[in-house]
Amino acid sequence: MNPRFPAAEIGGLEQRYWNYSSEVQRERENNIIQNTGPAFRQRGYLTKDDLVLLTRWKSPRSLPRVEQNADCFVKEVTTISLSEDTSEELRIKILTILDGVQWSIASVVLHFAFPDQYPILDYRAIWSLQEPQPATYTFDFWMQYTEFCRAYIKQHQLCMRSFDRALWTYSKENQ
Repeated sequence: MNPRFPAAEIGGLEQRYWNYSSEVQRERENNIIQNTGPAFRQRGYLTKDDLVLLTRWKSPRSLPRVEQNADCFVKEVTTISLSEDTSEELRIKILTILDGVQWSIASVVLHFAFPDQYPILDYRAIWSLQEPQPATYTFDFWMQYTEFCRAYIKQHQLCMRSFDRALWTYSKENQ
């Protein structure tokens, strides 16, 4: 994996990210960062409303299925996922047993639960890293992607959200 742009361009790409967001999308993302994420990090689980909010932000077309999950099931599953002693593999995979939650939405949960540990799995970000889009996501692919992003942000002293926005924006402008 290797970004299609130099690290020096990340700040500008991140700033331009907002050019492609509506006011509602911007408010949603800021609400997740400032309120929802910290609340479920402190609680140690997501409510169904939290999951719906994250899904509406990332993939609104998945909402009908996500809304079918029972509140207590969302709490049980996300408690396991967010537990400190849960393995990386279980942490991501268990989220996908929730109705409507596939790898990309599961990665959003982890991204906002552990802000500098997990990137968002998105076709735009993958393209910006010069990777072919896999036919299906696997744990091995996700872990390789995650480890690359962790190392990259550490090397360049970035936060994961900044890098994620830059990857998304570069693809939006160049793909």
